[in-house]
Amino acid sequence: MIIHVWKILNETTPNDIGMQFTDNMRLGKKVKIPAFNKHAPLSAVSLYDSSFAVHAGKLWNILPHSVTSATQLYMFKILLGKFLHEIPDKPPVKGYHTTQNRNSIIIIIIIHLI
Repeated sequence: MIIHVWKILNETTPNDIGMQFTDNMRLGKKVKIPAFNKHAPLSAVSLYDSSFAVHAGKLWNILPHSVTSATQLYMFKILLGKFLHEIPDKPPVKGYHTTQNRNSIIIIIIIHLI
């Protein structure tokens, strides 16, 4: 999913979903998360959150500039692998030690930043 966003950003695959990016001097390229219609029915919230543009955009936006600034795909994969290797993988196991998070990369990154 994250690699596909890189490919869209670097125009090596079609941007058929209209994903938009912003450029920030300090943070690098970030995905503009599509706005959610506050008047939409609650059943639409789950569809919105699980859509590629939202889910992949949130994952992309937590990556550091040192990873997202890679201009070659092989280098991006290496930097992404190093970044993900630093994230603790503590899946909750029923009947065993439970974790305080849902093992979501987004939540784990936020916890590490605090």
